[in-house]
Formats: sequence, structure tokens, C-alpha cells
Amino acid sequence: MVAHIGERVASALAYAHRRDVVHRDIAPSNVMIGFEGAVSLIDFGIARRSTDASLTATGAFIGRAVYTAPEVLVRGEADPRTDIYSLGVLLWELLVGRPPALGELETHPRPSSVATSEAIPAELEKLIVRAVDVDPARRFSCAENFSAGLLQVAPAADATTREITRLIGRCYEVAREHQLLKADIDEARPLLRDTLAPRRDVEPIASRRSPLRRRLWLYALCVVTASFALVLALRRGRPSDPFVATAPAAPGPATAPHWRPPPAPNPPGTATTPPPSAVTPPARPPSRPVSHTKLAAAAARTTAAELRPAARSAAAGRLLDRARDSLTDGDYDDAIRSAREALEIGSARQQAAAHLVVGKVLLAQGKRNPAAEEFAAAVELDPENTAASEHLASLRRKGAE
Repeated sequence: MVAHIGERVASALAYAHRRDVVHRDIAPSNVMIGFEGAVSLIDFGIARRSTDASLTATGAFIGRAVYTAPEVLVRGEADPRTDIYSLGVLLWELLVGRPPALGELETHPRPSSVATSEAIPAELEKLIVRAVDVDPARRFSCAENFSAGLLQVAPAADATTREITRLIGRCYEVAREHQLLKADIDEARPLLRDTLAPRRDVEPIASRRSPLRRRLWLYALCVVTASFALVLALRRGRPSDPFVATAPAAPGPATAPHWRPPPAPNPPGTATTPPPSAVTPPARPPSRPVSHTKLAAAAARTTAAELRPAARSAAAGRLLDRARDSLTDGDYDDAIRSAREALEIGSARQQAAAHLVVGKVLLAQGKRNPAAEEFAAAVELDPENTAASEHLASLRRKGAE
């Protein structure tokens, strides 16, 4: 099954490479298998033409570090052979049962050297070792050759597809999934009736679009006008606060102050009463500052199940702030502890930031390999985390040197 899946993906890559397109993001989440065993390669969102040698800024890359070829991490350059490397890593993972650690393929390129399952065919292992070679010149020159080699190892495609279908049937309720899919299609069909069954006796959709668009604009204008009127009514009807004194604006050169008659003098023996605007506001108790450390500690004591998504995100943000402050102050133990707590309740982007903090601590302690693993985990969770990408690329360059 591994050889069959690899051959299908390699065939898809060969199709893309013939059209001068490099995928650049071969990973398990981008290889889909249907309920009937069909293998598809998806998500060409960061694909580029192979002539675009420089993919990103110097020292940076786009993709996932575990599946990215070494030349991309070091020089930021890619060609079809980088996709072949990524596919080799994916097949290595399918055989071993886990993705390789950073730098592991340089010392253990053979899956059988670390796999705990049954024996791996030598022909398949030889193809994978060649695909994940550090030197691009020693890999397959094109995806067609990789696909042809995998096709010789894989058994008959029909038998393998049936075996994959049986495996999926043990993991999913296929009949139930088909029912849900049919219900979705039936629900969407009325919305697409003009596209699915065009009629000749009605006017084209383009000619009917203008009145609809005018009605939508009219509705939007009514909503905006009503909202504006409601805001004005609320502002005018808001009671004034007698304890809030407004400082008079200094008269400008274009506006002179309005003349008011002087107040009448009080009769003799009458107490003078200050005007209402001069009344001293009552003393309000000052707000007690909440300790940042106490907030983070309270968030850490709250289990993930007790927090709503918004509260989880806010608590993780406070923990990350504390971890960064501790890193700046040199309190590495507290920085790692706070970052680990944020990992348990934070979003994917916040988890990536937590891995970045842990990686910086390990890097400051001289532990380069564990730091590189943390940076790789950060990039895996958040490919847009440029700080983690730069640290990881820097470590890879130093290792290559």
C-alpha cells in the first residue's frame, strides 16, 4: 500500500513538473485517499514555477521543515527534486509510523533501521533512500523515474486499491459518510439549479444581476441609515453626569466667546452657593491593579476543559507574555514552564509561539538540536512564524558548514 500511494503521488508530481510547477508542500495532510481507494495530491497554494529559484527572502522558506529538502532550508532554492525528497520523507514516515526527527535522515535514511514493524522490502527501501539523499544530484532526476520504480515494487493496482478500501472501511463508517455527502449535495442542488440545468426560456443570469444588486445596495443603505439614527438617539437621550466637569475650550481667533450677563450680587447676609459645575466629585476608590503573575498562575490552574475558546486564548496569551518576560529576564525555568502551560490551552498559532520561546531558551543554553526541533514544531504549526523559520534555517546553515 505504501508503494502504491507513493506511485500515485509521484505520478501527480510528474504531471505538475511537466507543466513547470513545483508543489513545495508535500506532506501527509496534502495527500488524500478516497473511500474507494483513490489517491489525490491537493493544495497547490504555495506552488511556484521551477524557474523561480529564489522562493522567499534569504534564510527563510515556506513549507514544513520536516518534509523540506536541505537545500531549501540552507539556500531557499527549490526544483522538482525537492518535491521528490519530500515524497521520500512521507513514504519513510508511512513505513516507520512517525515522521523523522530533524537531521535523522542524514544518519538513518533506511526505514528498516528504525522501524519496529515487519520487514520492509529491500527494493522499496532502496527507492526511498535514494529519494531522501542529501545531495540533489543523487536523487531521481525526475518524478517519472521515481513513479516507475515504485510501480515495479507495488503489486497490482486493483488489488492494492481493494486492500486500501477495506482498511478505510475499518476506520470509517463509509455508508454513513456517503449518506451525509448525498444530503449535502441535495441541499446545495437548488442553489446551483441555474448552473446544473440551464434553461433556454429564461433570460441570462447576467441580465438579472443588476436589479438584484440594486436591491441589495438599497437594503444596505437602509440598515446603515437606521443604525446611524439609533446611535444619534442614544447619544441625545443619555443623561448628563453632574459630577463630570468639562473644561471650557479656549476661544480661537475665528470664534469669540458668547457674552453672558454678570451674575446678580447676593443680598447681604446670604451664603454664597457654588455653581453646579464647580461641585467637587465624590472620591472614588482607586482600582486595584491585578498582578500579571497572578493572572497567569490562575490561568495555569484552570484546566483546558473548564475554559471557553475565548478564555483559553486569553489565558494562553497571558502565559506567553509571562514566558517572554521570563526569557528576557534570564529566568529560563519559568519561561519553559509558562510556555509548556500555554501549549496545553492555546491555539495553533499560540502553540507555535510557545515552541519558539522554548527553542530560544534551549538555544541560549547551547542545546542546538533540541532547539531546532522546537523551531521545526513551531513552523509545522504556523508556517508564517518567520522568527522560528529564520532560527531553524540558521541552525541548518551552521550544521551544513
